[in-house]
Amino acid sequence: MVKSITRRERRDRAAAESSSLAWQIREFVRHHGQGEMTATAWLEVLKRQAPDAVRVAPEFPKGSAQFGRRLRELKAGLSLLKIEVSSTRSARGRIIRIESADHAEARLHFEATKPEREAIRKAREREEKQLLQAARASLKPRREPKRRKTS
Repeated sequence: MVKSITRRERRDRAAAESSSLAWQIREFVRHHGQGEMTATAWLEVLKRQAPDAVRVAPEFPKGSAQFGRRLRELKAGLSLLKIEVSSTRSARGRIIRIESADHAEARLHFEATKPEREAIRKAREREEKQLLQAARASLKPRREPKRRKTS
């Protein structure tokens, strides 16, 4: 069954395909796969890779706040183009992660199986500890139990 595309999805995709900022983000993802940095750092990276005509375009963001606003507007359209955008708070401020859908899927798979790997690691540590205790016990000379004096 073919999924029908809604008007909103068509509009979002068209906005992402016609935006010079989205084009720069797609180019970055095509070359690097993913990136995780602050809005200011993202803007600097994208400005460096953009041609002069794009940098001076009125729609290209001039500051980090404008970049964040434009990125939120383009997020749905970029998602349709297989580019995932997410953000988290940290000590450095708001960190924006932009990555291809393939990287995002692999990262989600890794994070989903992380608790399982942790449980396996703990089980192995318990096994090794038990084997070590058994080996130490077999190396100790056995003492004869003290006999009680009977009167």
